[in-house]
Amino acid sequence: MRKSMRLGFIIVLTPLLILAQGGRGKIRGVVTDQETGEALVGANVSIEGTSLGASTDLNGVYVVLAIPAGTYAVRVGYIGYREVVLSNIRVSENLTTSQDFQLSPSAIEVDALQIVAERPLIQRNTTNTVRITTQEDIKNMPVRGLQNLIALEAGTVMQDGELHIRGGRTGEVAYFIDGVSAMNPMYNSENVTVIQEALEEVQMQAGGYTAEFGGGNSGIVRSTLRSGGSQIRGS
Repeated sequence: MRKSMRLGFIIVLTPLLILAQGGRGKIRGVVTDQETGEALVGANVSIEGTSLGASTDLNGVYVVLAIPAGTYAVRVGYIGYREVVLSNIRVSENLTTSQDFQLSPSAIEVDALQIVAERPLIQRNTTNTVRITTQEDIKNMPVRGLQNLIALEAGTVMQDGELHIRGGRTGEVAYFIDGVSAMNPMYNSENVTVIQEALEEVQMQAGGYTAEFGGGNSGIVRSTLRSGGSQIRGS
């Protein structure tokens, strides 16, 4: 009886743990010597404002996992080298952000070098069917409402108040919030409304998605909610 209860508990808990990872991405890159190009082994990489971080391996490669979607500053340090802080690094849900670092040798202790990253014009780690709308984009758009935001993307049409992707029916669009389905099972439509100020980013994918996002024959819309940081702020 106890074994059956334990097995049932594991079966119920497993999908909840998987869903809890929704809305997270990762940062991967290489840390090298700016002068020689050699890999720096054991360099410390940390995400400011969080407890997340990693160290580089024998090839100078680091990977920081399970980062909530958002914009961050990354600090890289190594003994005998000048510390670097790179801000404005964007992390998107279920995607890998590539960011390499080059550290310059320093014989004496100096202040960290502050650098602001530029947003890439092309997302190299996504297919051409994925459209990412960031928090900054949402603020600057002249429309209100999630469906109206998505309707501005290529391959979408808003007709009679209903969203269509790739010519499919409105009921063929699946909606997810932080990795959890936001669908009304009775009408097969969006069941949860989120104000734009609460959105960190929105991804619209018109094809090529995996089985975990089933139910969307024409496309899926994935919303990631904003999360708090180490500082009190408002808007």
